[in-house]
Parts: sequence; C-alpha cells; structure tokens
Amino acid sequence: MSNLKETPLDLTPEYSVGVPLSNPSNNGNASCNILQLFVAPLLLLLAPRTTVAFRFKCEYIKCTITNWTPSVEGTFLLDHIPADVFILNLLHLKTGSLHLGMLAKAVPILRTIDVRKSRMKSVTLPATTKLMFLWVRRTQLSEITLEKGNAQLELLGIAESRLKSVPATVPHLTAIKTLYITQSLIRSVDLNILGSLQRLELVDLSDNRIESIQLTNTTSDAFPRLQYLDFVGNRLVTVSLYYFNAMPALATLDFSNNRIVRVHGPLLSPTIRSLDLTHNHLSMVSCCGWQLDALTKLTVNDNRLQELPICMEEAMPNIVLLAVKSNALSNTDSWARLMAFRWLKVLDVSYNRLTSAVFRDEWVALEDLTVSHNRIRNLSVPFVRQDLYIDAACNLIEKFNPNGISRNVSILIMYGNPIDCSWNRRELEGRGKPVQCVKSETTAAHQVPGPVYLLVVALIATQIVILEASIILAVFVCKLLEAGRTPLDQLGTQCHEERVQAQSEIDQVAQRVEIEDLREAQHDRLEVVDSFANQSVGRFAQLKLLCRSSIRHTDVLAL
Repeated sequence: MSNLKETPLDLTPEYSVGVPLSNPSNNGNASCNILQLFVAPLLLLLAPRTTVAFRFKCEYIKCTITNWTPSVEGTFLLDHIPADVFILNLLHLKTGSLHLGMLAKAVPILRTIDVRKSRMKSVTLPATTKLMFLWVRRTQLSEITLEKGNAQLELLGIAESRLKSVPATVPHLTAIKTLYITQSLIRSVDLNILGSLQRLELVDLSDNRIESIQLTNTTSDAFPRLQYLDFVGNRLVTVSLYYFNAMPALATLDFSNNRIVRVHGPLLSPTIRSLDLTHNHLSMVSCCGWQLDALTKLTVNDNRLQELPICMEEAMPNIVLLAVKSNALSNTDSWARLMAFRWLKVLDVSYNRLTSAVFRDEWVALEDLTVSHNRIRNLSVPFVRQDLYIDAACNLIEKFNPNGISRNVSILIMYGNPIDCSWNRRELEGRGKPVQCVKSETTAAHQVPGPVYLLVVALIATQIVILEASIILAVFVCKLLEAGRTPLDQLGTQCHEERVQAQSEIDQVAQRVEIEDLREAQHDRLEVVDSFANQSVGRFAQLKLLCRSSIRHTDVLAL
C-alpha cells in the first residue's frame, strides 16, 4: 500500500454567479451601480442550490470521508477503502442516523471509527462488529443503541452531544474499559447500570449538567476494575461518599468545579489515592470516620474553608500533596496540625488569611512550601531535613532574620513584602556572597490586587463602548431619517463593523494597561478616554460622509 492514497469523488456540479459592481466603461453611471446591488442577490436566489461534494482521502492506515450524504451518494465509495485500513474518520456526515454495521462489513479489519461535526441524531452498533474504539463528537446525537453480545468494543467516547442520560444499553458492551460521555445534557446518573461491567476501568462524565448520583448496587462483585471516576464541571450540590466504598479498585475521585456545599457519609477505601474537591462551595469538611490510608493527594482549592478538614490527620495520614489554595484559613492551629503529616512533600496554602508561618518542629519530607498572598508578618523555618523551596511572596513581612531559616532552604521567594530577602542558596554559595535584604516602600497590602484593578479597567472600557455606541446609534438614526432611501443593510453593516473595531481597540488597550502603579494607570485611563473620544469624532465624520454619499446615489436612482 502506498503512503498516500487519495480518491477525489466529486459528483456534484458547482454553480457560481458573478455580477460586476462597476463598469470600467461607464464609471459615472451611479444608477447602474446601485441597480447591480439589487440584481446580484436576485440572481443568487434564482441560481440552482449547491451542495458541497464529498471528499475521500486515505493515508497509511487511516481514511477520512468528508461531507458524505449516504442517501444521495450511496455507499459505493466504501468499496474504495483499502483492506488494510484500521481507522475511519467521518467529518460533516450528512445523515440523521448511522448504522455502523455497513461500515464494518465493507472493511472487516476496521477497528476505530471517529464521527465528528455531523448532524447525526442516532447511532446503532451491532454486536457482530469488530470495532474496538468508537468516538462520536460534536453531533446532535440523542440516542445510541448498543446491541447485546458485543465483546469487542473497549472504548466508547461521546462528546458535545444531546444525550440526557447514560445509554441503558452500555451494559451490553462486555469488553468496555473506557467510557467518556462529556459536554452533554446528562442531569442524573444511575451508576447501577455500570456495576456489571467487569473490565470497566475509567468513567468520565465531566462537563454535563449532573445534579444527582444514584447507586444501590454495593455487592462485592460490582465495579471490580473501576479505577477512575470523573464528575468535573457538573452541578452537584451534595455528594454521598458512601457510594464509592463499594468500588474495590477505585484510585481517583474528581468532583472539582461543581457547586458542592456538603459531602457526607464516611469514605472508607483502601485504594483511593487522589481526591479532588477544588472549586466548590465548601465552608467545612469533616473527615471523622473516614479511612483513606492510601490517599496521597488531597486538593480542596478555591472553596470557603476557614479551617483544615476536621480529623484529616487520622483519616489520611499518608498525604504527600495537600493543596488548600484560595480559601479563608486563619492561623489558629493550622500549622500544628500540618506538622503531623510526616510524609508531606508539597503544601500549598497560598491566597488565605494566615498571619504567621513559624515552625518549631522539623519538616521531615517537605520539598515545596507555598504561603504566598497571605497576611504573614513572621516567617521562620529553622528545621528542615532536605532541600526545601519556599514561596512567601506578597505578604506583610517587615522584619526577617535569615539565620532563622534552615540552610536546607535552597530557594526563598519574598518579593512583594516590605522587606525582600529572596535567595537561591546555590548561587549565593557559588559567588561567596551573603544574603542581601532590600526594603520596599510599598507593600502587598497597599498595592491594588491585579484582578480587582483589571475589573476596574474593564468597567471603564465598557462605559466607553456604551458611550461610543450611543453616538453611532444617534448618527445612524439621524442619517436614516435624512436619507430616506439609504440602503439599510449597507449602513447597518458599516455601523456593526465600527462597533466591532472599537471593541477590539478597547481590548487591546486593556491588555496594555500596567497594573504596577495605580497613579500611572489612572493617567493611562484618562489618555484612553481622550483617544476614544477623538476616534469617535473621526468615525462620526466618516459616517456623515457615508450617509451623504448614499443620499447622492439614491437621488441619482430616483432621477
């Protein structure tokens, strides 16, 4: 088989209509020019309706068919697919339903079918096919039938569809290992239908609209190999973790980017290694009664926690990575509790409300400590057993004793504090120089936070857009009344282009605004306002000339 096989099968005639908008021999005839503006669309409407011809291309072990309409072009093109093709891509398939049996019959060795960007609404997969991987993406799929007895398919991937539930026929896929149904319309999930799948290892139901999860099948033979469950980007509010105790091989459980306010029920699993509750609405988490000896990674970033999860020291003693970024932690007993994790290597408590970071005990395994963007005034890490990276940027540290930091702290970052003693230990030792501290006149507390300042800039830019749009709209209305027969579509398009251009310019200006100095930013905003005011005047003049020109053309036509 050659490296590249391409068979152009273009059976549809193409039509085009061209009408000159100006006549070189008669440039002064304005009436003809305007007449042509109306004649061209009429001719296009009268022209035969065109369809895009399908394309057929094969390369190595893969073939791609684009814009295929089986009801019109038939299925004879399947006879041109080489016998050694394993992968078939169908792009812009023009049919409401697809029976995969005809494809598998035409190419017996076919193992992967990928359907994308199609108007297809239903798919049928017979049990006799030898397909191993089926992808259906960016379609109008609302129904999929998987015939009983299919022992070949290992992966089913559906994305950007109109499915409202996990297909009831999925249990017919006795060999399936991976199930993706993402970016669809699923609101409720009944996990019971998946419990009998003996080879299932991964289930990804991310970016749906899931509000509830049901599971009653907690027998010992359910979910024997399931390792990964993904519910990211749904609408869950409460979660019962008790459901997942019945999964003997479960290793990763991801509930990030939901609306969870409460997790209840003890989580008892000897296999779970990663639990992610990032970006929810949790104000408190109780781990009392949990038993997660295998858990090494806990992530609860972007919540509303005022304290560390209760009983976490007993529930998950072998944590290696703990991320509690962007919460509302205060000091209280946070540090004393964290020192209890003897295997902790990575700790991120940035963007909280901590006021000190003074450690009197030894960090045994810690390698990466991030405490930036808090309210810390005192930093002391005298006892570290191995190389440690510390990020303490953007705090309120005014006094700092470098001798209070262990020599095993290899890198210290302190920018954005009243005093900056940042260092890289290897560079200092290589140059034979001591640690140098630099005092700063402004502190992180006095600086305007980046996101807040950008929001202010965005609000000002929005006001400018509204003002300019009002001017353009007023000019449009006045000239419309004056012109009477002014071509509305042409003028409306011009106004729309002007507004899009103005918005683009505002976005570019907003990106260039420097947020380091508030006074300079205020001065820049005044310059932006002046600039847009001048541009608005210029556009007003351009619109005025456009309207006058349209009036002249209209008068000529009237004559």
